[in-house]
Amino acid sequence: AALFVSGAACAIAVWCAVYWFILRRLAKIQAAVVTVGATQQLGQRVELTGRDELAELATAINATWDAVRTAEIARRQIDERLRQVVDSIEDVVWSMDPLAQQVLFVSPSVTAIFGVHPAAALASRGPWQLQVVTDDAERVQRSFNALRDGGTLDLKYRICCPDGEVRQVHNRARMIVDAHGIPLRIDGIC
Repeated sequence: AALFVSGAACAIAVWCAVYWFILRRLAKIQAAVVTVGATQQLGQRVELTGRDELAELATAINATWDAVRTAEIARRQIDERLRQVVDSIEDVVWSMDPLAQQVLFVSPSVTAIFGVHPAAALASRGPWQLQVVTDDAERVQRSFNALRDGGTLDLKYRICCPDGEVRQVHNRARMIVDAHGIPLRIDGIC
């Protein structure tokens, strides 16, 4: 009976040691994942050595974080290049929500052409509609309505800038739809 008790105690002790070893290793993985989730800092590493499944999991997590970090750097570089391209174009590049009729994006050249700050253009339905000369307003409204109904826009009309200067603009745009034909946005250049 004593041998049985010491054998059972030994088995329990071994099981507890293995259980503690595995839990400690899992806790390291969990701590790293929680830290990355909270801080979004993908430089965090899961430091776990060995040749078991948990070490392989740690290696896979680190590789995933490296891939995400690399993709994020590439996305930032693309965003910066795109911003530089849009900023270098003299025409106004714009995007609008067709349902809310709210400007989503407008390039800085809106100041030179329409005489309004980009922030003011974003807060409006678009300076290309609000500053239209009265004689052109009905034609412009019909064209924008047709655009919202799924058409395209290729229209020259006059605007009145805040300083009173009247200018002719050429606005071109098209409706962007998803795979099911649902309108996502209107993108244009003026």
